[in-house]
Amino acid sequence: VTNMRASFDYYYGSSWDIGLSSLLMYVLDIRPSTDTFWTSDNGNMATQLGGCDSKRGCPADHSDQGCEMHTILAVMSTGPVGFSDAIHKTNVKRIMKTCRMDGLLLQPDKPLTTLDNFSPFLQKVAHDSAYVLGTFSGPSEEDIYGYYLVAHHLNELNSNWHISVNDLWPPFHISFKGKLNMVAVREHHSPECISNEQARRCGVNIIQLKKGDNEILVPLPVANDPFDTKLYTITPFCLNGWGLLGELTKYVSLSTKRFNSVSCCDDENADCVVRFRVGGTKNEIVKVAAVNAFSGRLIVKTIKLRNNDREMYFISTDPTFD
Repeated sequence: VTNMRASFDYYYGSSWDIGLSSLLMYVLDIRPSTDTFWTSDNGNMATQLGGCDSKRGCPADHSDQGCEMHTILAVMSTGPVGFSDAIHKTNVKRIMKTCRMDGLLLQPDKPLTTLDNFSPFLQKVAHDSAYVLGTFSGPSEEDIYGYYLVAHHLNELNSNWHISVNDLWPPFHISFKGKLNMVAVREHHSPECISNEQARRCGVNIIQLKKGDNEILVPLPVANDPFDTKLYTITPFCLNGWGLLGELTKYVSLSTKRFNSVSCCDDENADCVVRFRVGGTKNEIVKVAAVNAFSGRLIVKTIKLRNNDREMYFISTDPTFD
């Protein structure tokens, strides 16, 4: 057995609750997956083809907002991703956020699981049914490229809440050892990042960790739409002050299926700030972003892959350097 379904049946709604069952499967070395889902609300085809009850209509989570929530949960489950839209109803742009051009899924390296503070067994948060889950990308727990936090049903919070450093797993001081005591936090739906502009313009918040594990990383305000899903990426900074934000058009922006390796540049070449090995298909276009912790400057490098896989590239302060 290599994978198991962690969710309820999509047809009936409420198949978003995967955080605890995925945790059990993870410790059993089994990849959890979600049920098949829609990438769009499918319009009038939803009831005509039997995807929803013809009299009662579709469950609330079959809305367009709900469809993005299910897409994010599916790709971050680390299991198979099965979209089951009616013909001509698939949201292709949304699906392409989950994979490379050749269809290889860009997934994290651990299944998306419920944060301890949001576990019904611990009840540390004043909430009814708010869901906040976490995962990461990186070759090991001691070498993490970035953390991901997914939050939905924030309308269920009784008051505004937040995510702190001590909510992250593996522990920050282990995963980002040898890096600056600063992180970059960005919500996926922020405006596009453009080279040489300030990071704040595209939603990148640079945080200096002065309070250790109690430092607040992400505020969680009470929301109106339960399916308005927030996806935050938290990335470290090299000692030279630069941090790799990754491929920001993808839900998993630092997947090891895209970035085979990531390392900080040493002092031998002052122009080079970070190097990485990129996986993909020949002629695929990959936009990779980096940010400076002190100035907030962004660099976005557009790469056209020369070979099929594992090409080494650099991000540099000198636009002529490659």
